[in-house]
Amino acid sequence: MLNAVSQAGPEVRKQAEEALEYAVAGWSPKDATMKGLTLQCADGARHFHANPIDTWRVHGGDASWGPMPVDAPDTPEKIEAVARWQVPRLREAFPDGAVGGRILVAEVRRDSVSIRDTGPCEPSAV
Repeated sequence: MLNAVSQAGPEVRKQAEEALEYAVAGWSPKDATMKGLTLQCADGARHFHANPIDTWRVHGGDASWGPMPVDAPDTPEKIEAVARWQVPRLREAFPDGAVGGRILVAEVRRDSVSIRDTGPCEPSAV
C-alpha cells in the first residue's frame, strides 16, 4: 500500500506525507472476511509501523451494529459503502478514538495499482 501511495498522483502523495496514521482494510477472498491494519508514523519519523486491526472492528463490529450494508465487500464501491457505514458506529463505540478522515480506495492488481480519493469518511445513504 505504501508503494501504491508513492506511485500515486501528487495530491495523494502530499496527503500521505502529511498524515500520521492510516487505517488500511480490504476484503480477503482467501479468508472470506475483512482484514485490516493501521499504519502509524511518529511525528518527524520517516517510516510507518504496521499493527493489525481487531477483526471485529474491520468486519462490522458486534451484533448491536446490525448487518453490514453489503454481504461481501469485494469491490471498491462496496468497501467504500462499508467504510461510511462504520464511521458513526466506531465514533459511538470509541468517542475518544481517531475515527474518520478521508477514504482512499486502492485497487491493487497484479499489473496495476490505482488510488482514488473519495472524499471525507462521513456516512452517506447506502
